[in-house]
Amino acid sequence: MGDSASSAKFIDEECLLGDRQASAFVHTLFDIVHTWDDLIDGDIPVTAAAVSKAFRDAIVVLPNLPFYAQNYASLHPLLDAAILDWMTANAMESGGEAGSVSFVIRSSYVQILLRAAQIVGGLDHAAAIAPRVRNLIHSEGLGAYMASLGREHRRP
Repeated sequence: MGDSASSAKFIDEECLLGDRQASAFVHTLFDIVHTWDDLIDGDIPVTAAAVSKAFRDAIVVLPNLPFYAQNYASLHPLLDAAILDWMTANAMESGGEAGSVSFVIRSSYVQILLRAAQIVGGLDHAAAIAPRVRNLIHSEGLGAYMASLGREHRRP
């Protein structure tokens, strides 16, 4: 997803307009889903401490973040749908059906960032930043994604 420091700055300042509660929600969520993905893909070793942190964040921290609690009705269905999309992408990859569809749907969590941007800045703001957000989230590119699948050792 590009340089992590510049990506975080873009997300915090330009997408979420400096809203600290929205940033805490988005970064906590992204940390959880990236750890989960690393566990399933097996492409990056994940320590027991990282797994424990991700589980605690998912069970204890995330549900208690004010931004998530205040916007639960808007954010939770997108989170649930993003998880289903990610699971579908993993099934497609494991079944030899990886391609442009799995590449895009595995990152459906981008919808949650865009909804957070819409909550803090309105629809026009979210629409204005959406192309840059999508390019950032998919900056790996389809070719690199497909090449990485050959290097991963997936668990059944």
